Amino acid sequence: CNESDSPANESDSSLETEAPETESSSESLEESPKATLIFEDNFDGTELDSTKWEKCPEWNRREHNRWSNDMSFLDGNGHYVSRMVWDEETNQVVSGGIRTKGIFEYGYGYYEASIKFPQAYGTWGAFWMMAGDFNNVDGSAADGVEIDIIESISNDKGRYNHNLHWDGYAEDH
Repeated sequence: CNESDSPANESDSSLETEAPETESSSESLEESPKATLIFEDNFDGTELDSTKWEKCPEWNRREHNRWSNDMSFLDGNGHYVSRMVWDEETNQVVSGGIRTKGIFEYGYGYYEASIKFPQAYGTWGAFWMMAGDFNNVDGSAADGVEIDIIESISNDKGRYNHNLHWDGYAEDH
């Protein structure tokens, strides 16, 4: 989670794909002879490991989406859970989020996660990486890059997308 406002939606030039009905098999990190494990969290216990994660700051992500620290937790069964509710008063989906910003930042490698997104209107689950910030819009991408490994912006339709953003958002994108 970043404190900028990503306008990624179905009108972006991103690749949007129907969710597969079955899990694909691929070589895992443990099976790869060239990989070295440098970060792992199986979300054991009931408290987030603060040496690896922090809860995203509370803020309005977009017009109808807001992060709240009260909305995420570990369930004690090896799962990080981000709850979401519709706030009638503000007309927003309120959900939780976690990040490794300032704790673990690494650019190259193999990333793997097991994620289950809800199929509900207004939800926006994601697994993404961001480096730097987006203050210098010069076409070089030297100021920062966002890599959306997977986002479920249209998840009420069972869809997800993948994006690469650099040099800001909106008209600078």
